[in-house]
Amino acid sequence: MKNRRQFIDMLVRGGILSVIAVVTGGLIHRWAGAGECRQDVACGHCGVSEKCRLPAADQYRLDKARMNPTKANHGNSGK
Repeated sequence: MKNRRQFIDMLVRGGILSVIAVVTGGLIHRWAGAGECRQDVACGHCGVSEKCRLPAADQYRLDKARMNPTKANHGNSGK
């Protein structure tokens, strides 16, 4: 009986590890083929949105500047 249990445990562990490897490989493949943008969220949640050169980031910065005009002056609002 112990050998059968070991065999089933080995199959289950192998299956779980295979699923983890396939999912990880798919995520890496999707991330590598994403072009310049490495985020799969809106620009507002991205940590590099201020330096990003993609058109969506440009539009995000324009919208952000329109909503908060003091930030658009880059700190020159007191002069």
